[in-house]
Amino acid sequence: MTTVLARTVMGKPVAVDVNELVQSVHVYSVAVRGGRILIVPQWVDDGFDFPGGHVELGEEHLDALIRETREESGFTIQPGEVIAVTTTFFIHPRTGRKQHCTLIYFAAEILGGEISTSGFTPEEQKYARMARFVTLDELKGMRFMSEQKSWGPILGYLERKLGAK
Repeated sequence: MTTVLARTVMGKPVAVDVNELVQSVHVYSVAVRGGRILIVPQWVDDGFDFPGGHVELGEEHLDALIRETREESGFTIQPGEVIAVTTTFFIHPRTGRKQHCTLIYFAAEILGGEISTSGFTPEEQKYARMARFVTLDELKGMRFMSEQKSWGPILGYLERKLGAK
Protein backbone atom coordinates (compact mmCIF):
# COMPACT_ATOMS: atom_id res chain seq x y z
CA MET A 1 0.00 0.00 0.00
CA THR A 2 1.33 3.44 -0.97
CA THR A 3 0.20 6.41 1.08
CA VAL A 4 0.43 10.18 0.86
CA LEU A 5 -0.11 12.81 3.51
CA ALA A 6 -3.36 14.63 2.84
CA ARG A 7 -4.47 17.73 4.73
CA THR A 8 -7.74 18.41 6.45
CA VAL A 9 -9.20 21.91 6.14
CA MET A 10 -7.43 22.78 9.41
CA GLY A 11 -4.09 21.58 8.01
CA LYS A 12 -3.88 18.33 9.98
CA PRO A 13 -1.90 15.70 8.03
CA VAL A 14 -3.64 12.34 7.50
CA ALA A 15 -2.12 9.30 5.78
CA VAL A 16 -4.29 8.29 2.82
CA ASP A 17 -3.97 5.24 0.57
CA VAL A 18 -3.37 6.52 -2.99
CA ASN A 19 -6.09 4.16 -4.26
CA GLU A 20 -8.63 6.25 -2.32
CA LEU A 21 -7.67 9.49 -4.11
CA VAL A 22 -9.77 11.20 -6.77
CA GLN A 23 -7.89 13.50 -9.10
CA SER A 24 -9.13 17.05 -9.60
CA VAL A 25 -7.95 20.33 -11.08
CA HIS A 26 -8.65 23.67 -9.38
CA VAL A 27 -8.09 27.18 -10.76
CA TYR A 28 -7.80 30.45 -8.83
CA SER A 29 -7.71 34.11 -9.86
CA VAL A 30 -5.30 36.53 -8.22
CA ALA A 31 -6.84 39.93 -8.93
CA VAL A 32 -5.89 43.42 -7.78
CA ARG A 33 -8.04 46.55 -7.90
CA GLY A 34 -7.07 49.92 -6.47
CA GLY A 35 -3.98 48.49 -4.79
CA ARG A 36 -6.01 45.82 -2.94
CA ILE A 37 -6.26 42.07 -3.47
CA LEU A 38 -9.51 40.17 -4.01
CA ILE A 39 -10.01 37.30 -1.56
CA VAL A 40 -12.83 34.99 -0.56
CA PRO A 41 -13.10 34.09 3.14
CA GLN A 42 -14.04 30.43 3.57
CA TRP A 43 -14.02 27.15 5.50
CA VAL A 44 -13.09 28.60 8.90
CA ASP A 45 -13.58 32.02 10.48
CA ASP A 46 -10.05 33.20 9.77
CA GLY A 47 -9.47 31.24 6.54
CA PHE A 48 -9.37 32.65 3.04
CA ASP A 49 -8.46 31.81 -0.51
CA PHE A 50 -8.51 33.46 -3.87
CA PRO A 51 -11.71 33.14 -5.91
CA GLY A 52 -11.72 29.87 -7.79
CA GLY A 53 -12.46 26.20 -7.59
CA HIS A 54 -12.93 22.89 -9.35
CA VAL A 55 -12.73 22.49 -13.13
CA GLU A 56 -15.76 20.44 -14.13
CA LEU A 57 -15.38 17.48 -16.51
CA GLY A 58 -15.53 18.74 -20.10
CA GLU A 59 -14.86 22.35 -19.04
CA GLU A 60 -11.90 24.40 -20.27
CA HIS A 61 -9.72 25.61 -17.38
CA LEU A 62 -10.02 29.31 -18.31
CA ASP A 63 -13.81 28.99 -18.58
CA ALA A 64 -13.79 27.44 -15.09
CA LEU A 65 -11.63 30.29 -13.80
CA ILE A 66 -14.04 32.91 -15.16
CA ARG A 67 -17.10 30.98 -13.89
CA GLU A 68 -15.71 30.29 -10.42
CA THR A 69 -14.51 33.87 -9.94
CA ARG A 70 -17.91 35.25 -10.93
CA GLU A 71 -19.75 32.75 -8.70
CA GLU A 72 -17.57 33.39 -5.64
CA SER A 73 -17.01 37.13 -5.94
CA GLY A 74 -19.50 38.67 -8.37
CA PHE A 75 -16.72 39.92 -10.67
CA THR A 76 -16.08 39.24 -14.33
CA ILE A 77 -12.38 38.78 -15.05
CA GLN A 78 -9.91 38.48 -17.89
CA PRO A 79 -7.42 35.68 -17.14
CA GLY A 80 -3.73 36.52 -17.44
CA GLU A 81 -0.46 34.68 -16.91
CA VAL A 82 -0.03 31.58 -14.79
CA ILE A 83 1.52 32.58 -11.45
CA ALA A 84 1.87 29.21 -9.74
CA VAL A 85 1.05 25.53 -10.21
CA THR A 86 1.23 23.04 -7.36
CA THR A 87 -0.14 19.73 -6.15
CA THR A 88 -1.86 19.02 -2.86
CA PHE A 89 -3.68 16.13 -1.24
CA PHE A 90 -6.82 17.31 0.50
CA ILE A 91 -9.66 15.76 2.46
CA HIS A 92 -12.89 17.64 1.79
CA PRO A 93 -14.37 18.64 5.17
CA ARG A 94 -18.00 18.04 4.21
CA THR A 95 -17.84 15.01 1.90
CA GLY A 96 -14.69 13.32 3.23
CA ARG A 97 -13.59 12.93 -0.39
CA LYS A 98 -9.82 12.41 -0.63
CA GLN A 99 -8.50 14.53 -3.47
CA HIS A 100 -5.25 14.66 -5.43
CA CYS A 101 -5.50 18.30 -6.51
CA THR A 102 -3.60 20.25 -9.11
CA LEU A 103 -3.93 23.95 -8.22
CA ILE A 104 -3.33 26.60 -10.89
CA TYR A 105 -3.17 30.30 -9.94
CA PHE A 106 -3.69 32.92 -12.66
CA ALA A 107 -3.21 36.66 -12.67
CA ALA A 108 -6.59 38.21 -13.46
CA GLU A 109 -7.87 41.62 -14.45
CA ILE A 110 -11.26 42.64 -13.08
CA LEU A 111 -13.46 43.78 -15.97
CA GLY A 112 -16.68 44.52 -14.13
CA GLY A 113 -19.25 43.48 -11.58
CA GLU A 114 -19.59 44.06 -7.88
CA ILE A 115 -19.05 41.97 -4.79
CA SER A 116 -21.90 39.50 -4.42
CA THR A 117 -22.74 36.09 -2.96
CA SER A 118 -25.54 35.44 -5.46
CA GLY A 119 -23.40 32.93 -7.38
CA PHE A 120 -22.67 30.68 -4.39
CA THR A 121 -23.74 27.08 -4.84
CA PRO A 122 -25.76 25.55 -1.98
CA GLU A 123 -22.55 23.83 -0.79
CA GLU A 124 -20.57 27.10 -0.86
CA GLN A 125 -23.32 28.84 1.12
CA LYS A 126 -22.40 26.57 4.04
CA TYR A 127 -18.80 27.75 4.35
CA ALA A 128 -18.00 30.65 2.03
CA ARG A 129 -18.58 34.29 2.84
CA MET A 130 -18.64 37.50 0.87
CA ALA A 131 -15.50 38.33 -1.08
CA ARG A 132 -13.56 41.42 -0.10
CA PHE A 133 -10.44 43.37 -0.94
CA VAL A 134 -7.46 43.45 1.41
CA THR A 135 -4.05 45.11 1.44
CA LEU A 136 -0.90 43.08 0.92
CA ASP A 137 -0.01 43.49 4.61
CA GLU A 138 -3.46 42.20 5.64
CA LEU A 139 -3.11 39.28 3.23
CA LYS A 140 0.24 38.27 4.72
CA GLY A 141 -1.38 37.92 8.14
CA MET A 142 -4.32 35.77 7.02
CA ARG A 143 -4.71 31.96 7.01
CA PHE A 144 -4.30 30.79 3.42
CA MET A 145 -6.48 27.69 2.90
CA SER A 146 -4.84 26.28 -0.25
CA GLU A 147 -1.45 24.64 -0.58
CA GLN A 148 1.29 26.70 1.05
CA LYS A 149 3.90 25.74 -1.59
CA SER A 150 2.21 28.20 -3.95
CA TRP A 151 2.38 31.08 -1.47
CA GLY A 152 5.93 32.22 -2.42
CA PRO A 153 5.27 32.72 -6.15
CA ILE A 154 1.89 34.34 -5.44
CA LEU A 155 3.37 36.79 -2.93
CA GLY A 156 6.21 37.56 -5.35
CA TYR A 157 3.69 38.33 -8.10
CA LEU A 158 1.62 40.55 -5.81
CA GLU A 159 4.67 42.42 -4.52
CA ARG A 160 5.76 43.13 -8.11
CA LYS A 161 2.22 44.11 -9.15
CA LEU A 162 1.76 46.43 -6.17
CA GLY A 163 5.33 47.78 -6.17
CA ALA A 164 5.83 46.51 -2.60
CA LYS A 165 9.03 45.35 -0.99
